[in-house]
Amino acid sequence: MVAAKLSDLRLRYLKSLPAPLDGMWECFVEMADHYSIHKDQKLIGYGVVNSENKLLQFELDSNLNCREVFSKFISELNVISAFVATCESQYLALCLDQQVSLVINALMYHWAPDEVVLAAELPQGASIRGMVGSELSNATEFGVASLGADPDWLRSYFAERIERREILGMWRDSTLIATGECRPSPTQVRFADLGVIVSPDIRGQGIATNFLRHLIQVCRAQGLEPICSTERENRSAQHAIEQAGFVSKYRILEIGLPSKTS
Repeated sequence: MVAAKLSDLRLRYLKSLPAPLDGMWECFVEMADHYSIHKDQKLIGYGVVNSENKLLQFELDSNLNCREVFSKFISELNVISAFVATCESQYLALCLDQQVSLVINALMYHWAPDEVVLAAELPQGASIRGMVGSELSNATEFGVASLGADPDWLRSYFAERIERREILGMWRDSTLIATGECRPSPTQVRFADLGVIVSPDIRGQGIATNFLRHLIQVCRAQGLEPICSTERENRSAQHAIEQAGFVSKYRILEIGLPSKTS
């Protein structure tokens, strides 16, 4: 019963925000430990902490003394830092009250409502189509070579995306040169996260921008609003995303908090 109520509280929290949260971070939230917060046997909030003692999400009834409860929560769980989106106003304010350091982790992008979706211009001889199960090994090898990611994790991730028909490949002849995903959010039902991986040897040719334009059309055909994000240091990805028509108003911050070990 507590788990069900906590899940309902999380969904209400997400719906209350002025902008959707990043999909990959929502995946991290799902994998982390959830703690319910009670007062007089009543559920008044929750916090989500990962295995590195970093806070990923925090919600509390705003009628309470939130600063006192937040301080007690991070102290008892020895939370060392918090990841917080700038659209999470109460959570952000509580973190700023306690902060000992602050860095921008990522930029969050959304689609401008009145933006015209430009047609994708593909490289000569290239085509885009959905990937199938028999192409899992190909996709995994491509992802490892392009990102340097853990192959076991990437294989599992791609397998799930292929099964759900959420990943597409851009092929030139028989060579996979880019992958793109349109991943509907399980917790933010109006939105879908977009992402593109381009082979390192053909980057800088506008392929990411045009693949994103194709994914935007796929997303909107499903009646969903596209969102995406990228790391603060990834200037080339930011350029590609903005050229595709996305705008960024919000950031994901990592805020250092006082801890017993600091």
